Amino acid sequence: MLDVVGLAIIIAGWIVQISYAEKGEDRISREFLFLYAIGVALLSIDGFMKGLTVLGILNLACFAPSMMLLFVIAQRKQAPANNAKVMKH
Repeated sequence: MLDVVGLAIIIAGWIVQISYAEKGEDRISREFLFLYAIGVALLSIDGFMKGLTVLGILNLACFAPSMMLLFVIAQRKQAPANNAKVMKH
């Protein structure tokens, strides 16, 4: 059952990402990354519970970079804008 729930969450994430693309956004949304990571985590847990170790590991391999990217995006949002250009007179 976790596999069905995980896949449904991943599909919801893709729907969110497609709605961003339809609005002209050309970035990966945090919402998509979050939903994708949760869905893949559930798929990984399901794989391990069913004794499908390779499948569980492969799903973890998908989970890790999505969480890393989500963390990087969150850190950038919190960082002050230090990239302002200094104009010389």
